[in-house]
Amino acid sequence: MDSFMLSGLLDTVAADPAFRELVGRLGRAEAGAPIGPLGLPEAARPVVVAAVALAVRAPVMWITAQPDDARLVVEALRAYLPHPDRVKLLPAPDALPYERIPWDPTIRELRLGALASLHRWATAPVAGQSPVVVAPVRGLLLRTLSPAALAADTGLLGAGDRVTVSQFLGRLQRLGYETVSSVTQVGQVAHRGGIVDFYPPGATSRCGWNGSATRSTPSGRSTRCRSGPEAP
Repeated sequence: MDSFMLSGLLDTVAADPAFRELVGRLGRAEAGAPIGPLGLPEAARPVVVAAVALAVRAPVMWITAQPDDARLVVEALRAYLPHPDRVKLLPAPDALPYERIPWDPTIRELRLGALASLHRWATAPVAGQSPVVVAPVRGLLLRTLSPAALAADTGLLGAGDRVTVSQFLGRLQRLGYETVSSVTQVGQVAHRGGIVDFYPPGATSRCGWNGSATRSTPSGRSTRCRSGPEAP
């Protein structure tokens, strides 16, 4: 089914005096202090939270009781927000604690993507781009990376940046990337001549050989990054 946008309704919500009062209360509240209960009908909650996300300059988190509810909330918020990619799901794995069942790779990707969005906002906030994270209770109860560990293992690659091939591959392998012949899943890396393909949470990035503008180094030759989203 084709996606549809309902962002035009946000202006109506923002003009309501009760909503402006709510935003004012949020602005005056201390960090982490609860505001509510709001007494909103269930059908009105996504549009109000989406309007709040546009009005406040801070991340917003919606906590649900069940994992399936979290996915429905993500879909609803993405329909209302002008930039749907702001909405991130922090899912819970199918495996219960201490069960020896491997996690679905998609669960790891989504969790890392949500954490990475919070890290980007904390280090370089952009107006109107604060993340909106939706998580079931069980997804929040799991131990995860600390902010310090996430920052230490996050790198930003921009177009035109130069890195050493062996150093770059070593960093990816240290982070747990699997070396394969062809990249098809998140967490994989492939090295063919002067091309390095790797798949971080969210997008595929490629670094291309630029031998004419670089020189050999003791640890290997250098590459020029053609594109590069932040890659935890």
